[in-house]
Amino acid sequence: MKLKKFLRAVYLMLCVQAMTLTAFAADGGGGDGGGDMWGTVTGFLKDWIPRLGGAVVVIGLVLFGLGWQRDDAEGKTRGLQVAIGGAIIGAVGLLVPTLMA
Repeated sequence: MKLKKFLRAVYLMLCVQAMTLTAFAADGGGGDGGGDMWGTVTGFLKDWIPRLGGAVVVIGLVLFGLGWQRDDAEGKTRGLQVAIGGAIIGAVGLLVPTLMA
């Protein structure tokens, strides 16, 4: 019973937050400056998400190399999974700005 109340409260908070973000995004730079803030945040994410993906690819390749050195099949698999995940993050980071334009 308490879990249902807690989940309802979390759901309500998420809905209010989503409406607030939508209001800031729709502001367009006028009014209270919410559009400027949203543009700054999206510009920051546009620059750093591909970089983060590249860093994750490098970490995955290092893990793959360590797995190869130790002759550990699980380490090799984990390293490749991390590298592929980083490539996906980088690709999504590069594609999202073109889709939003």
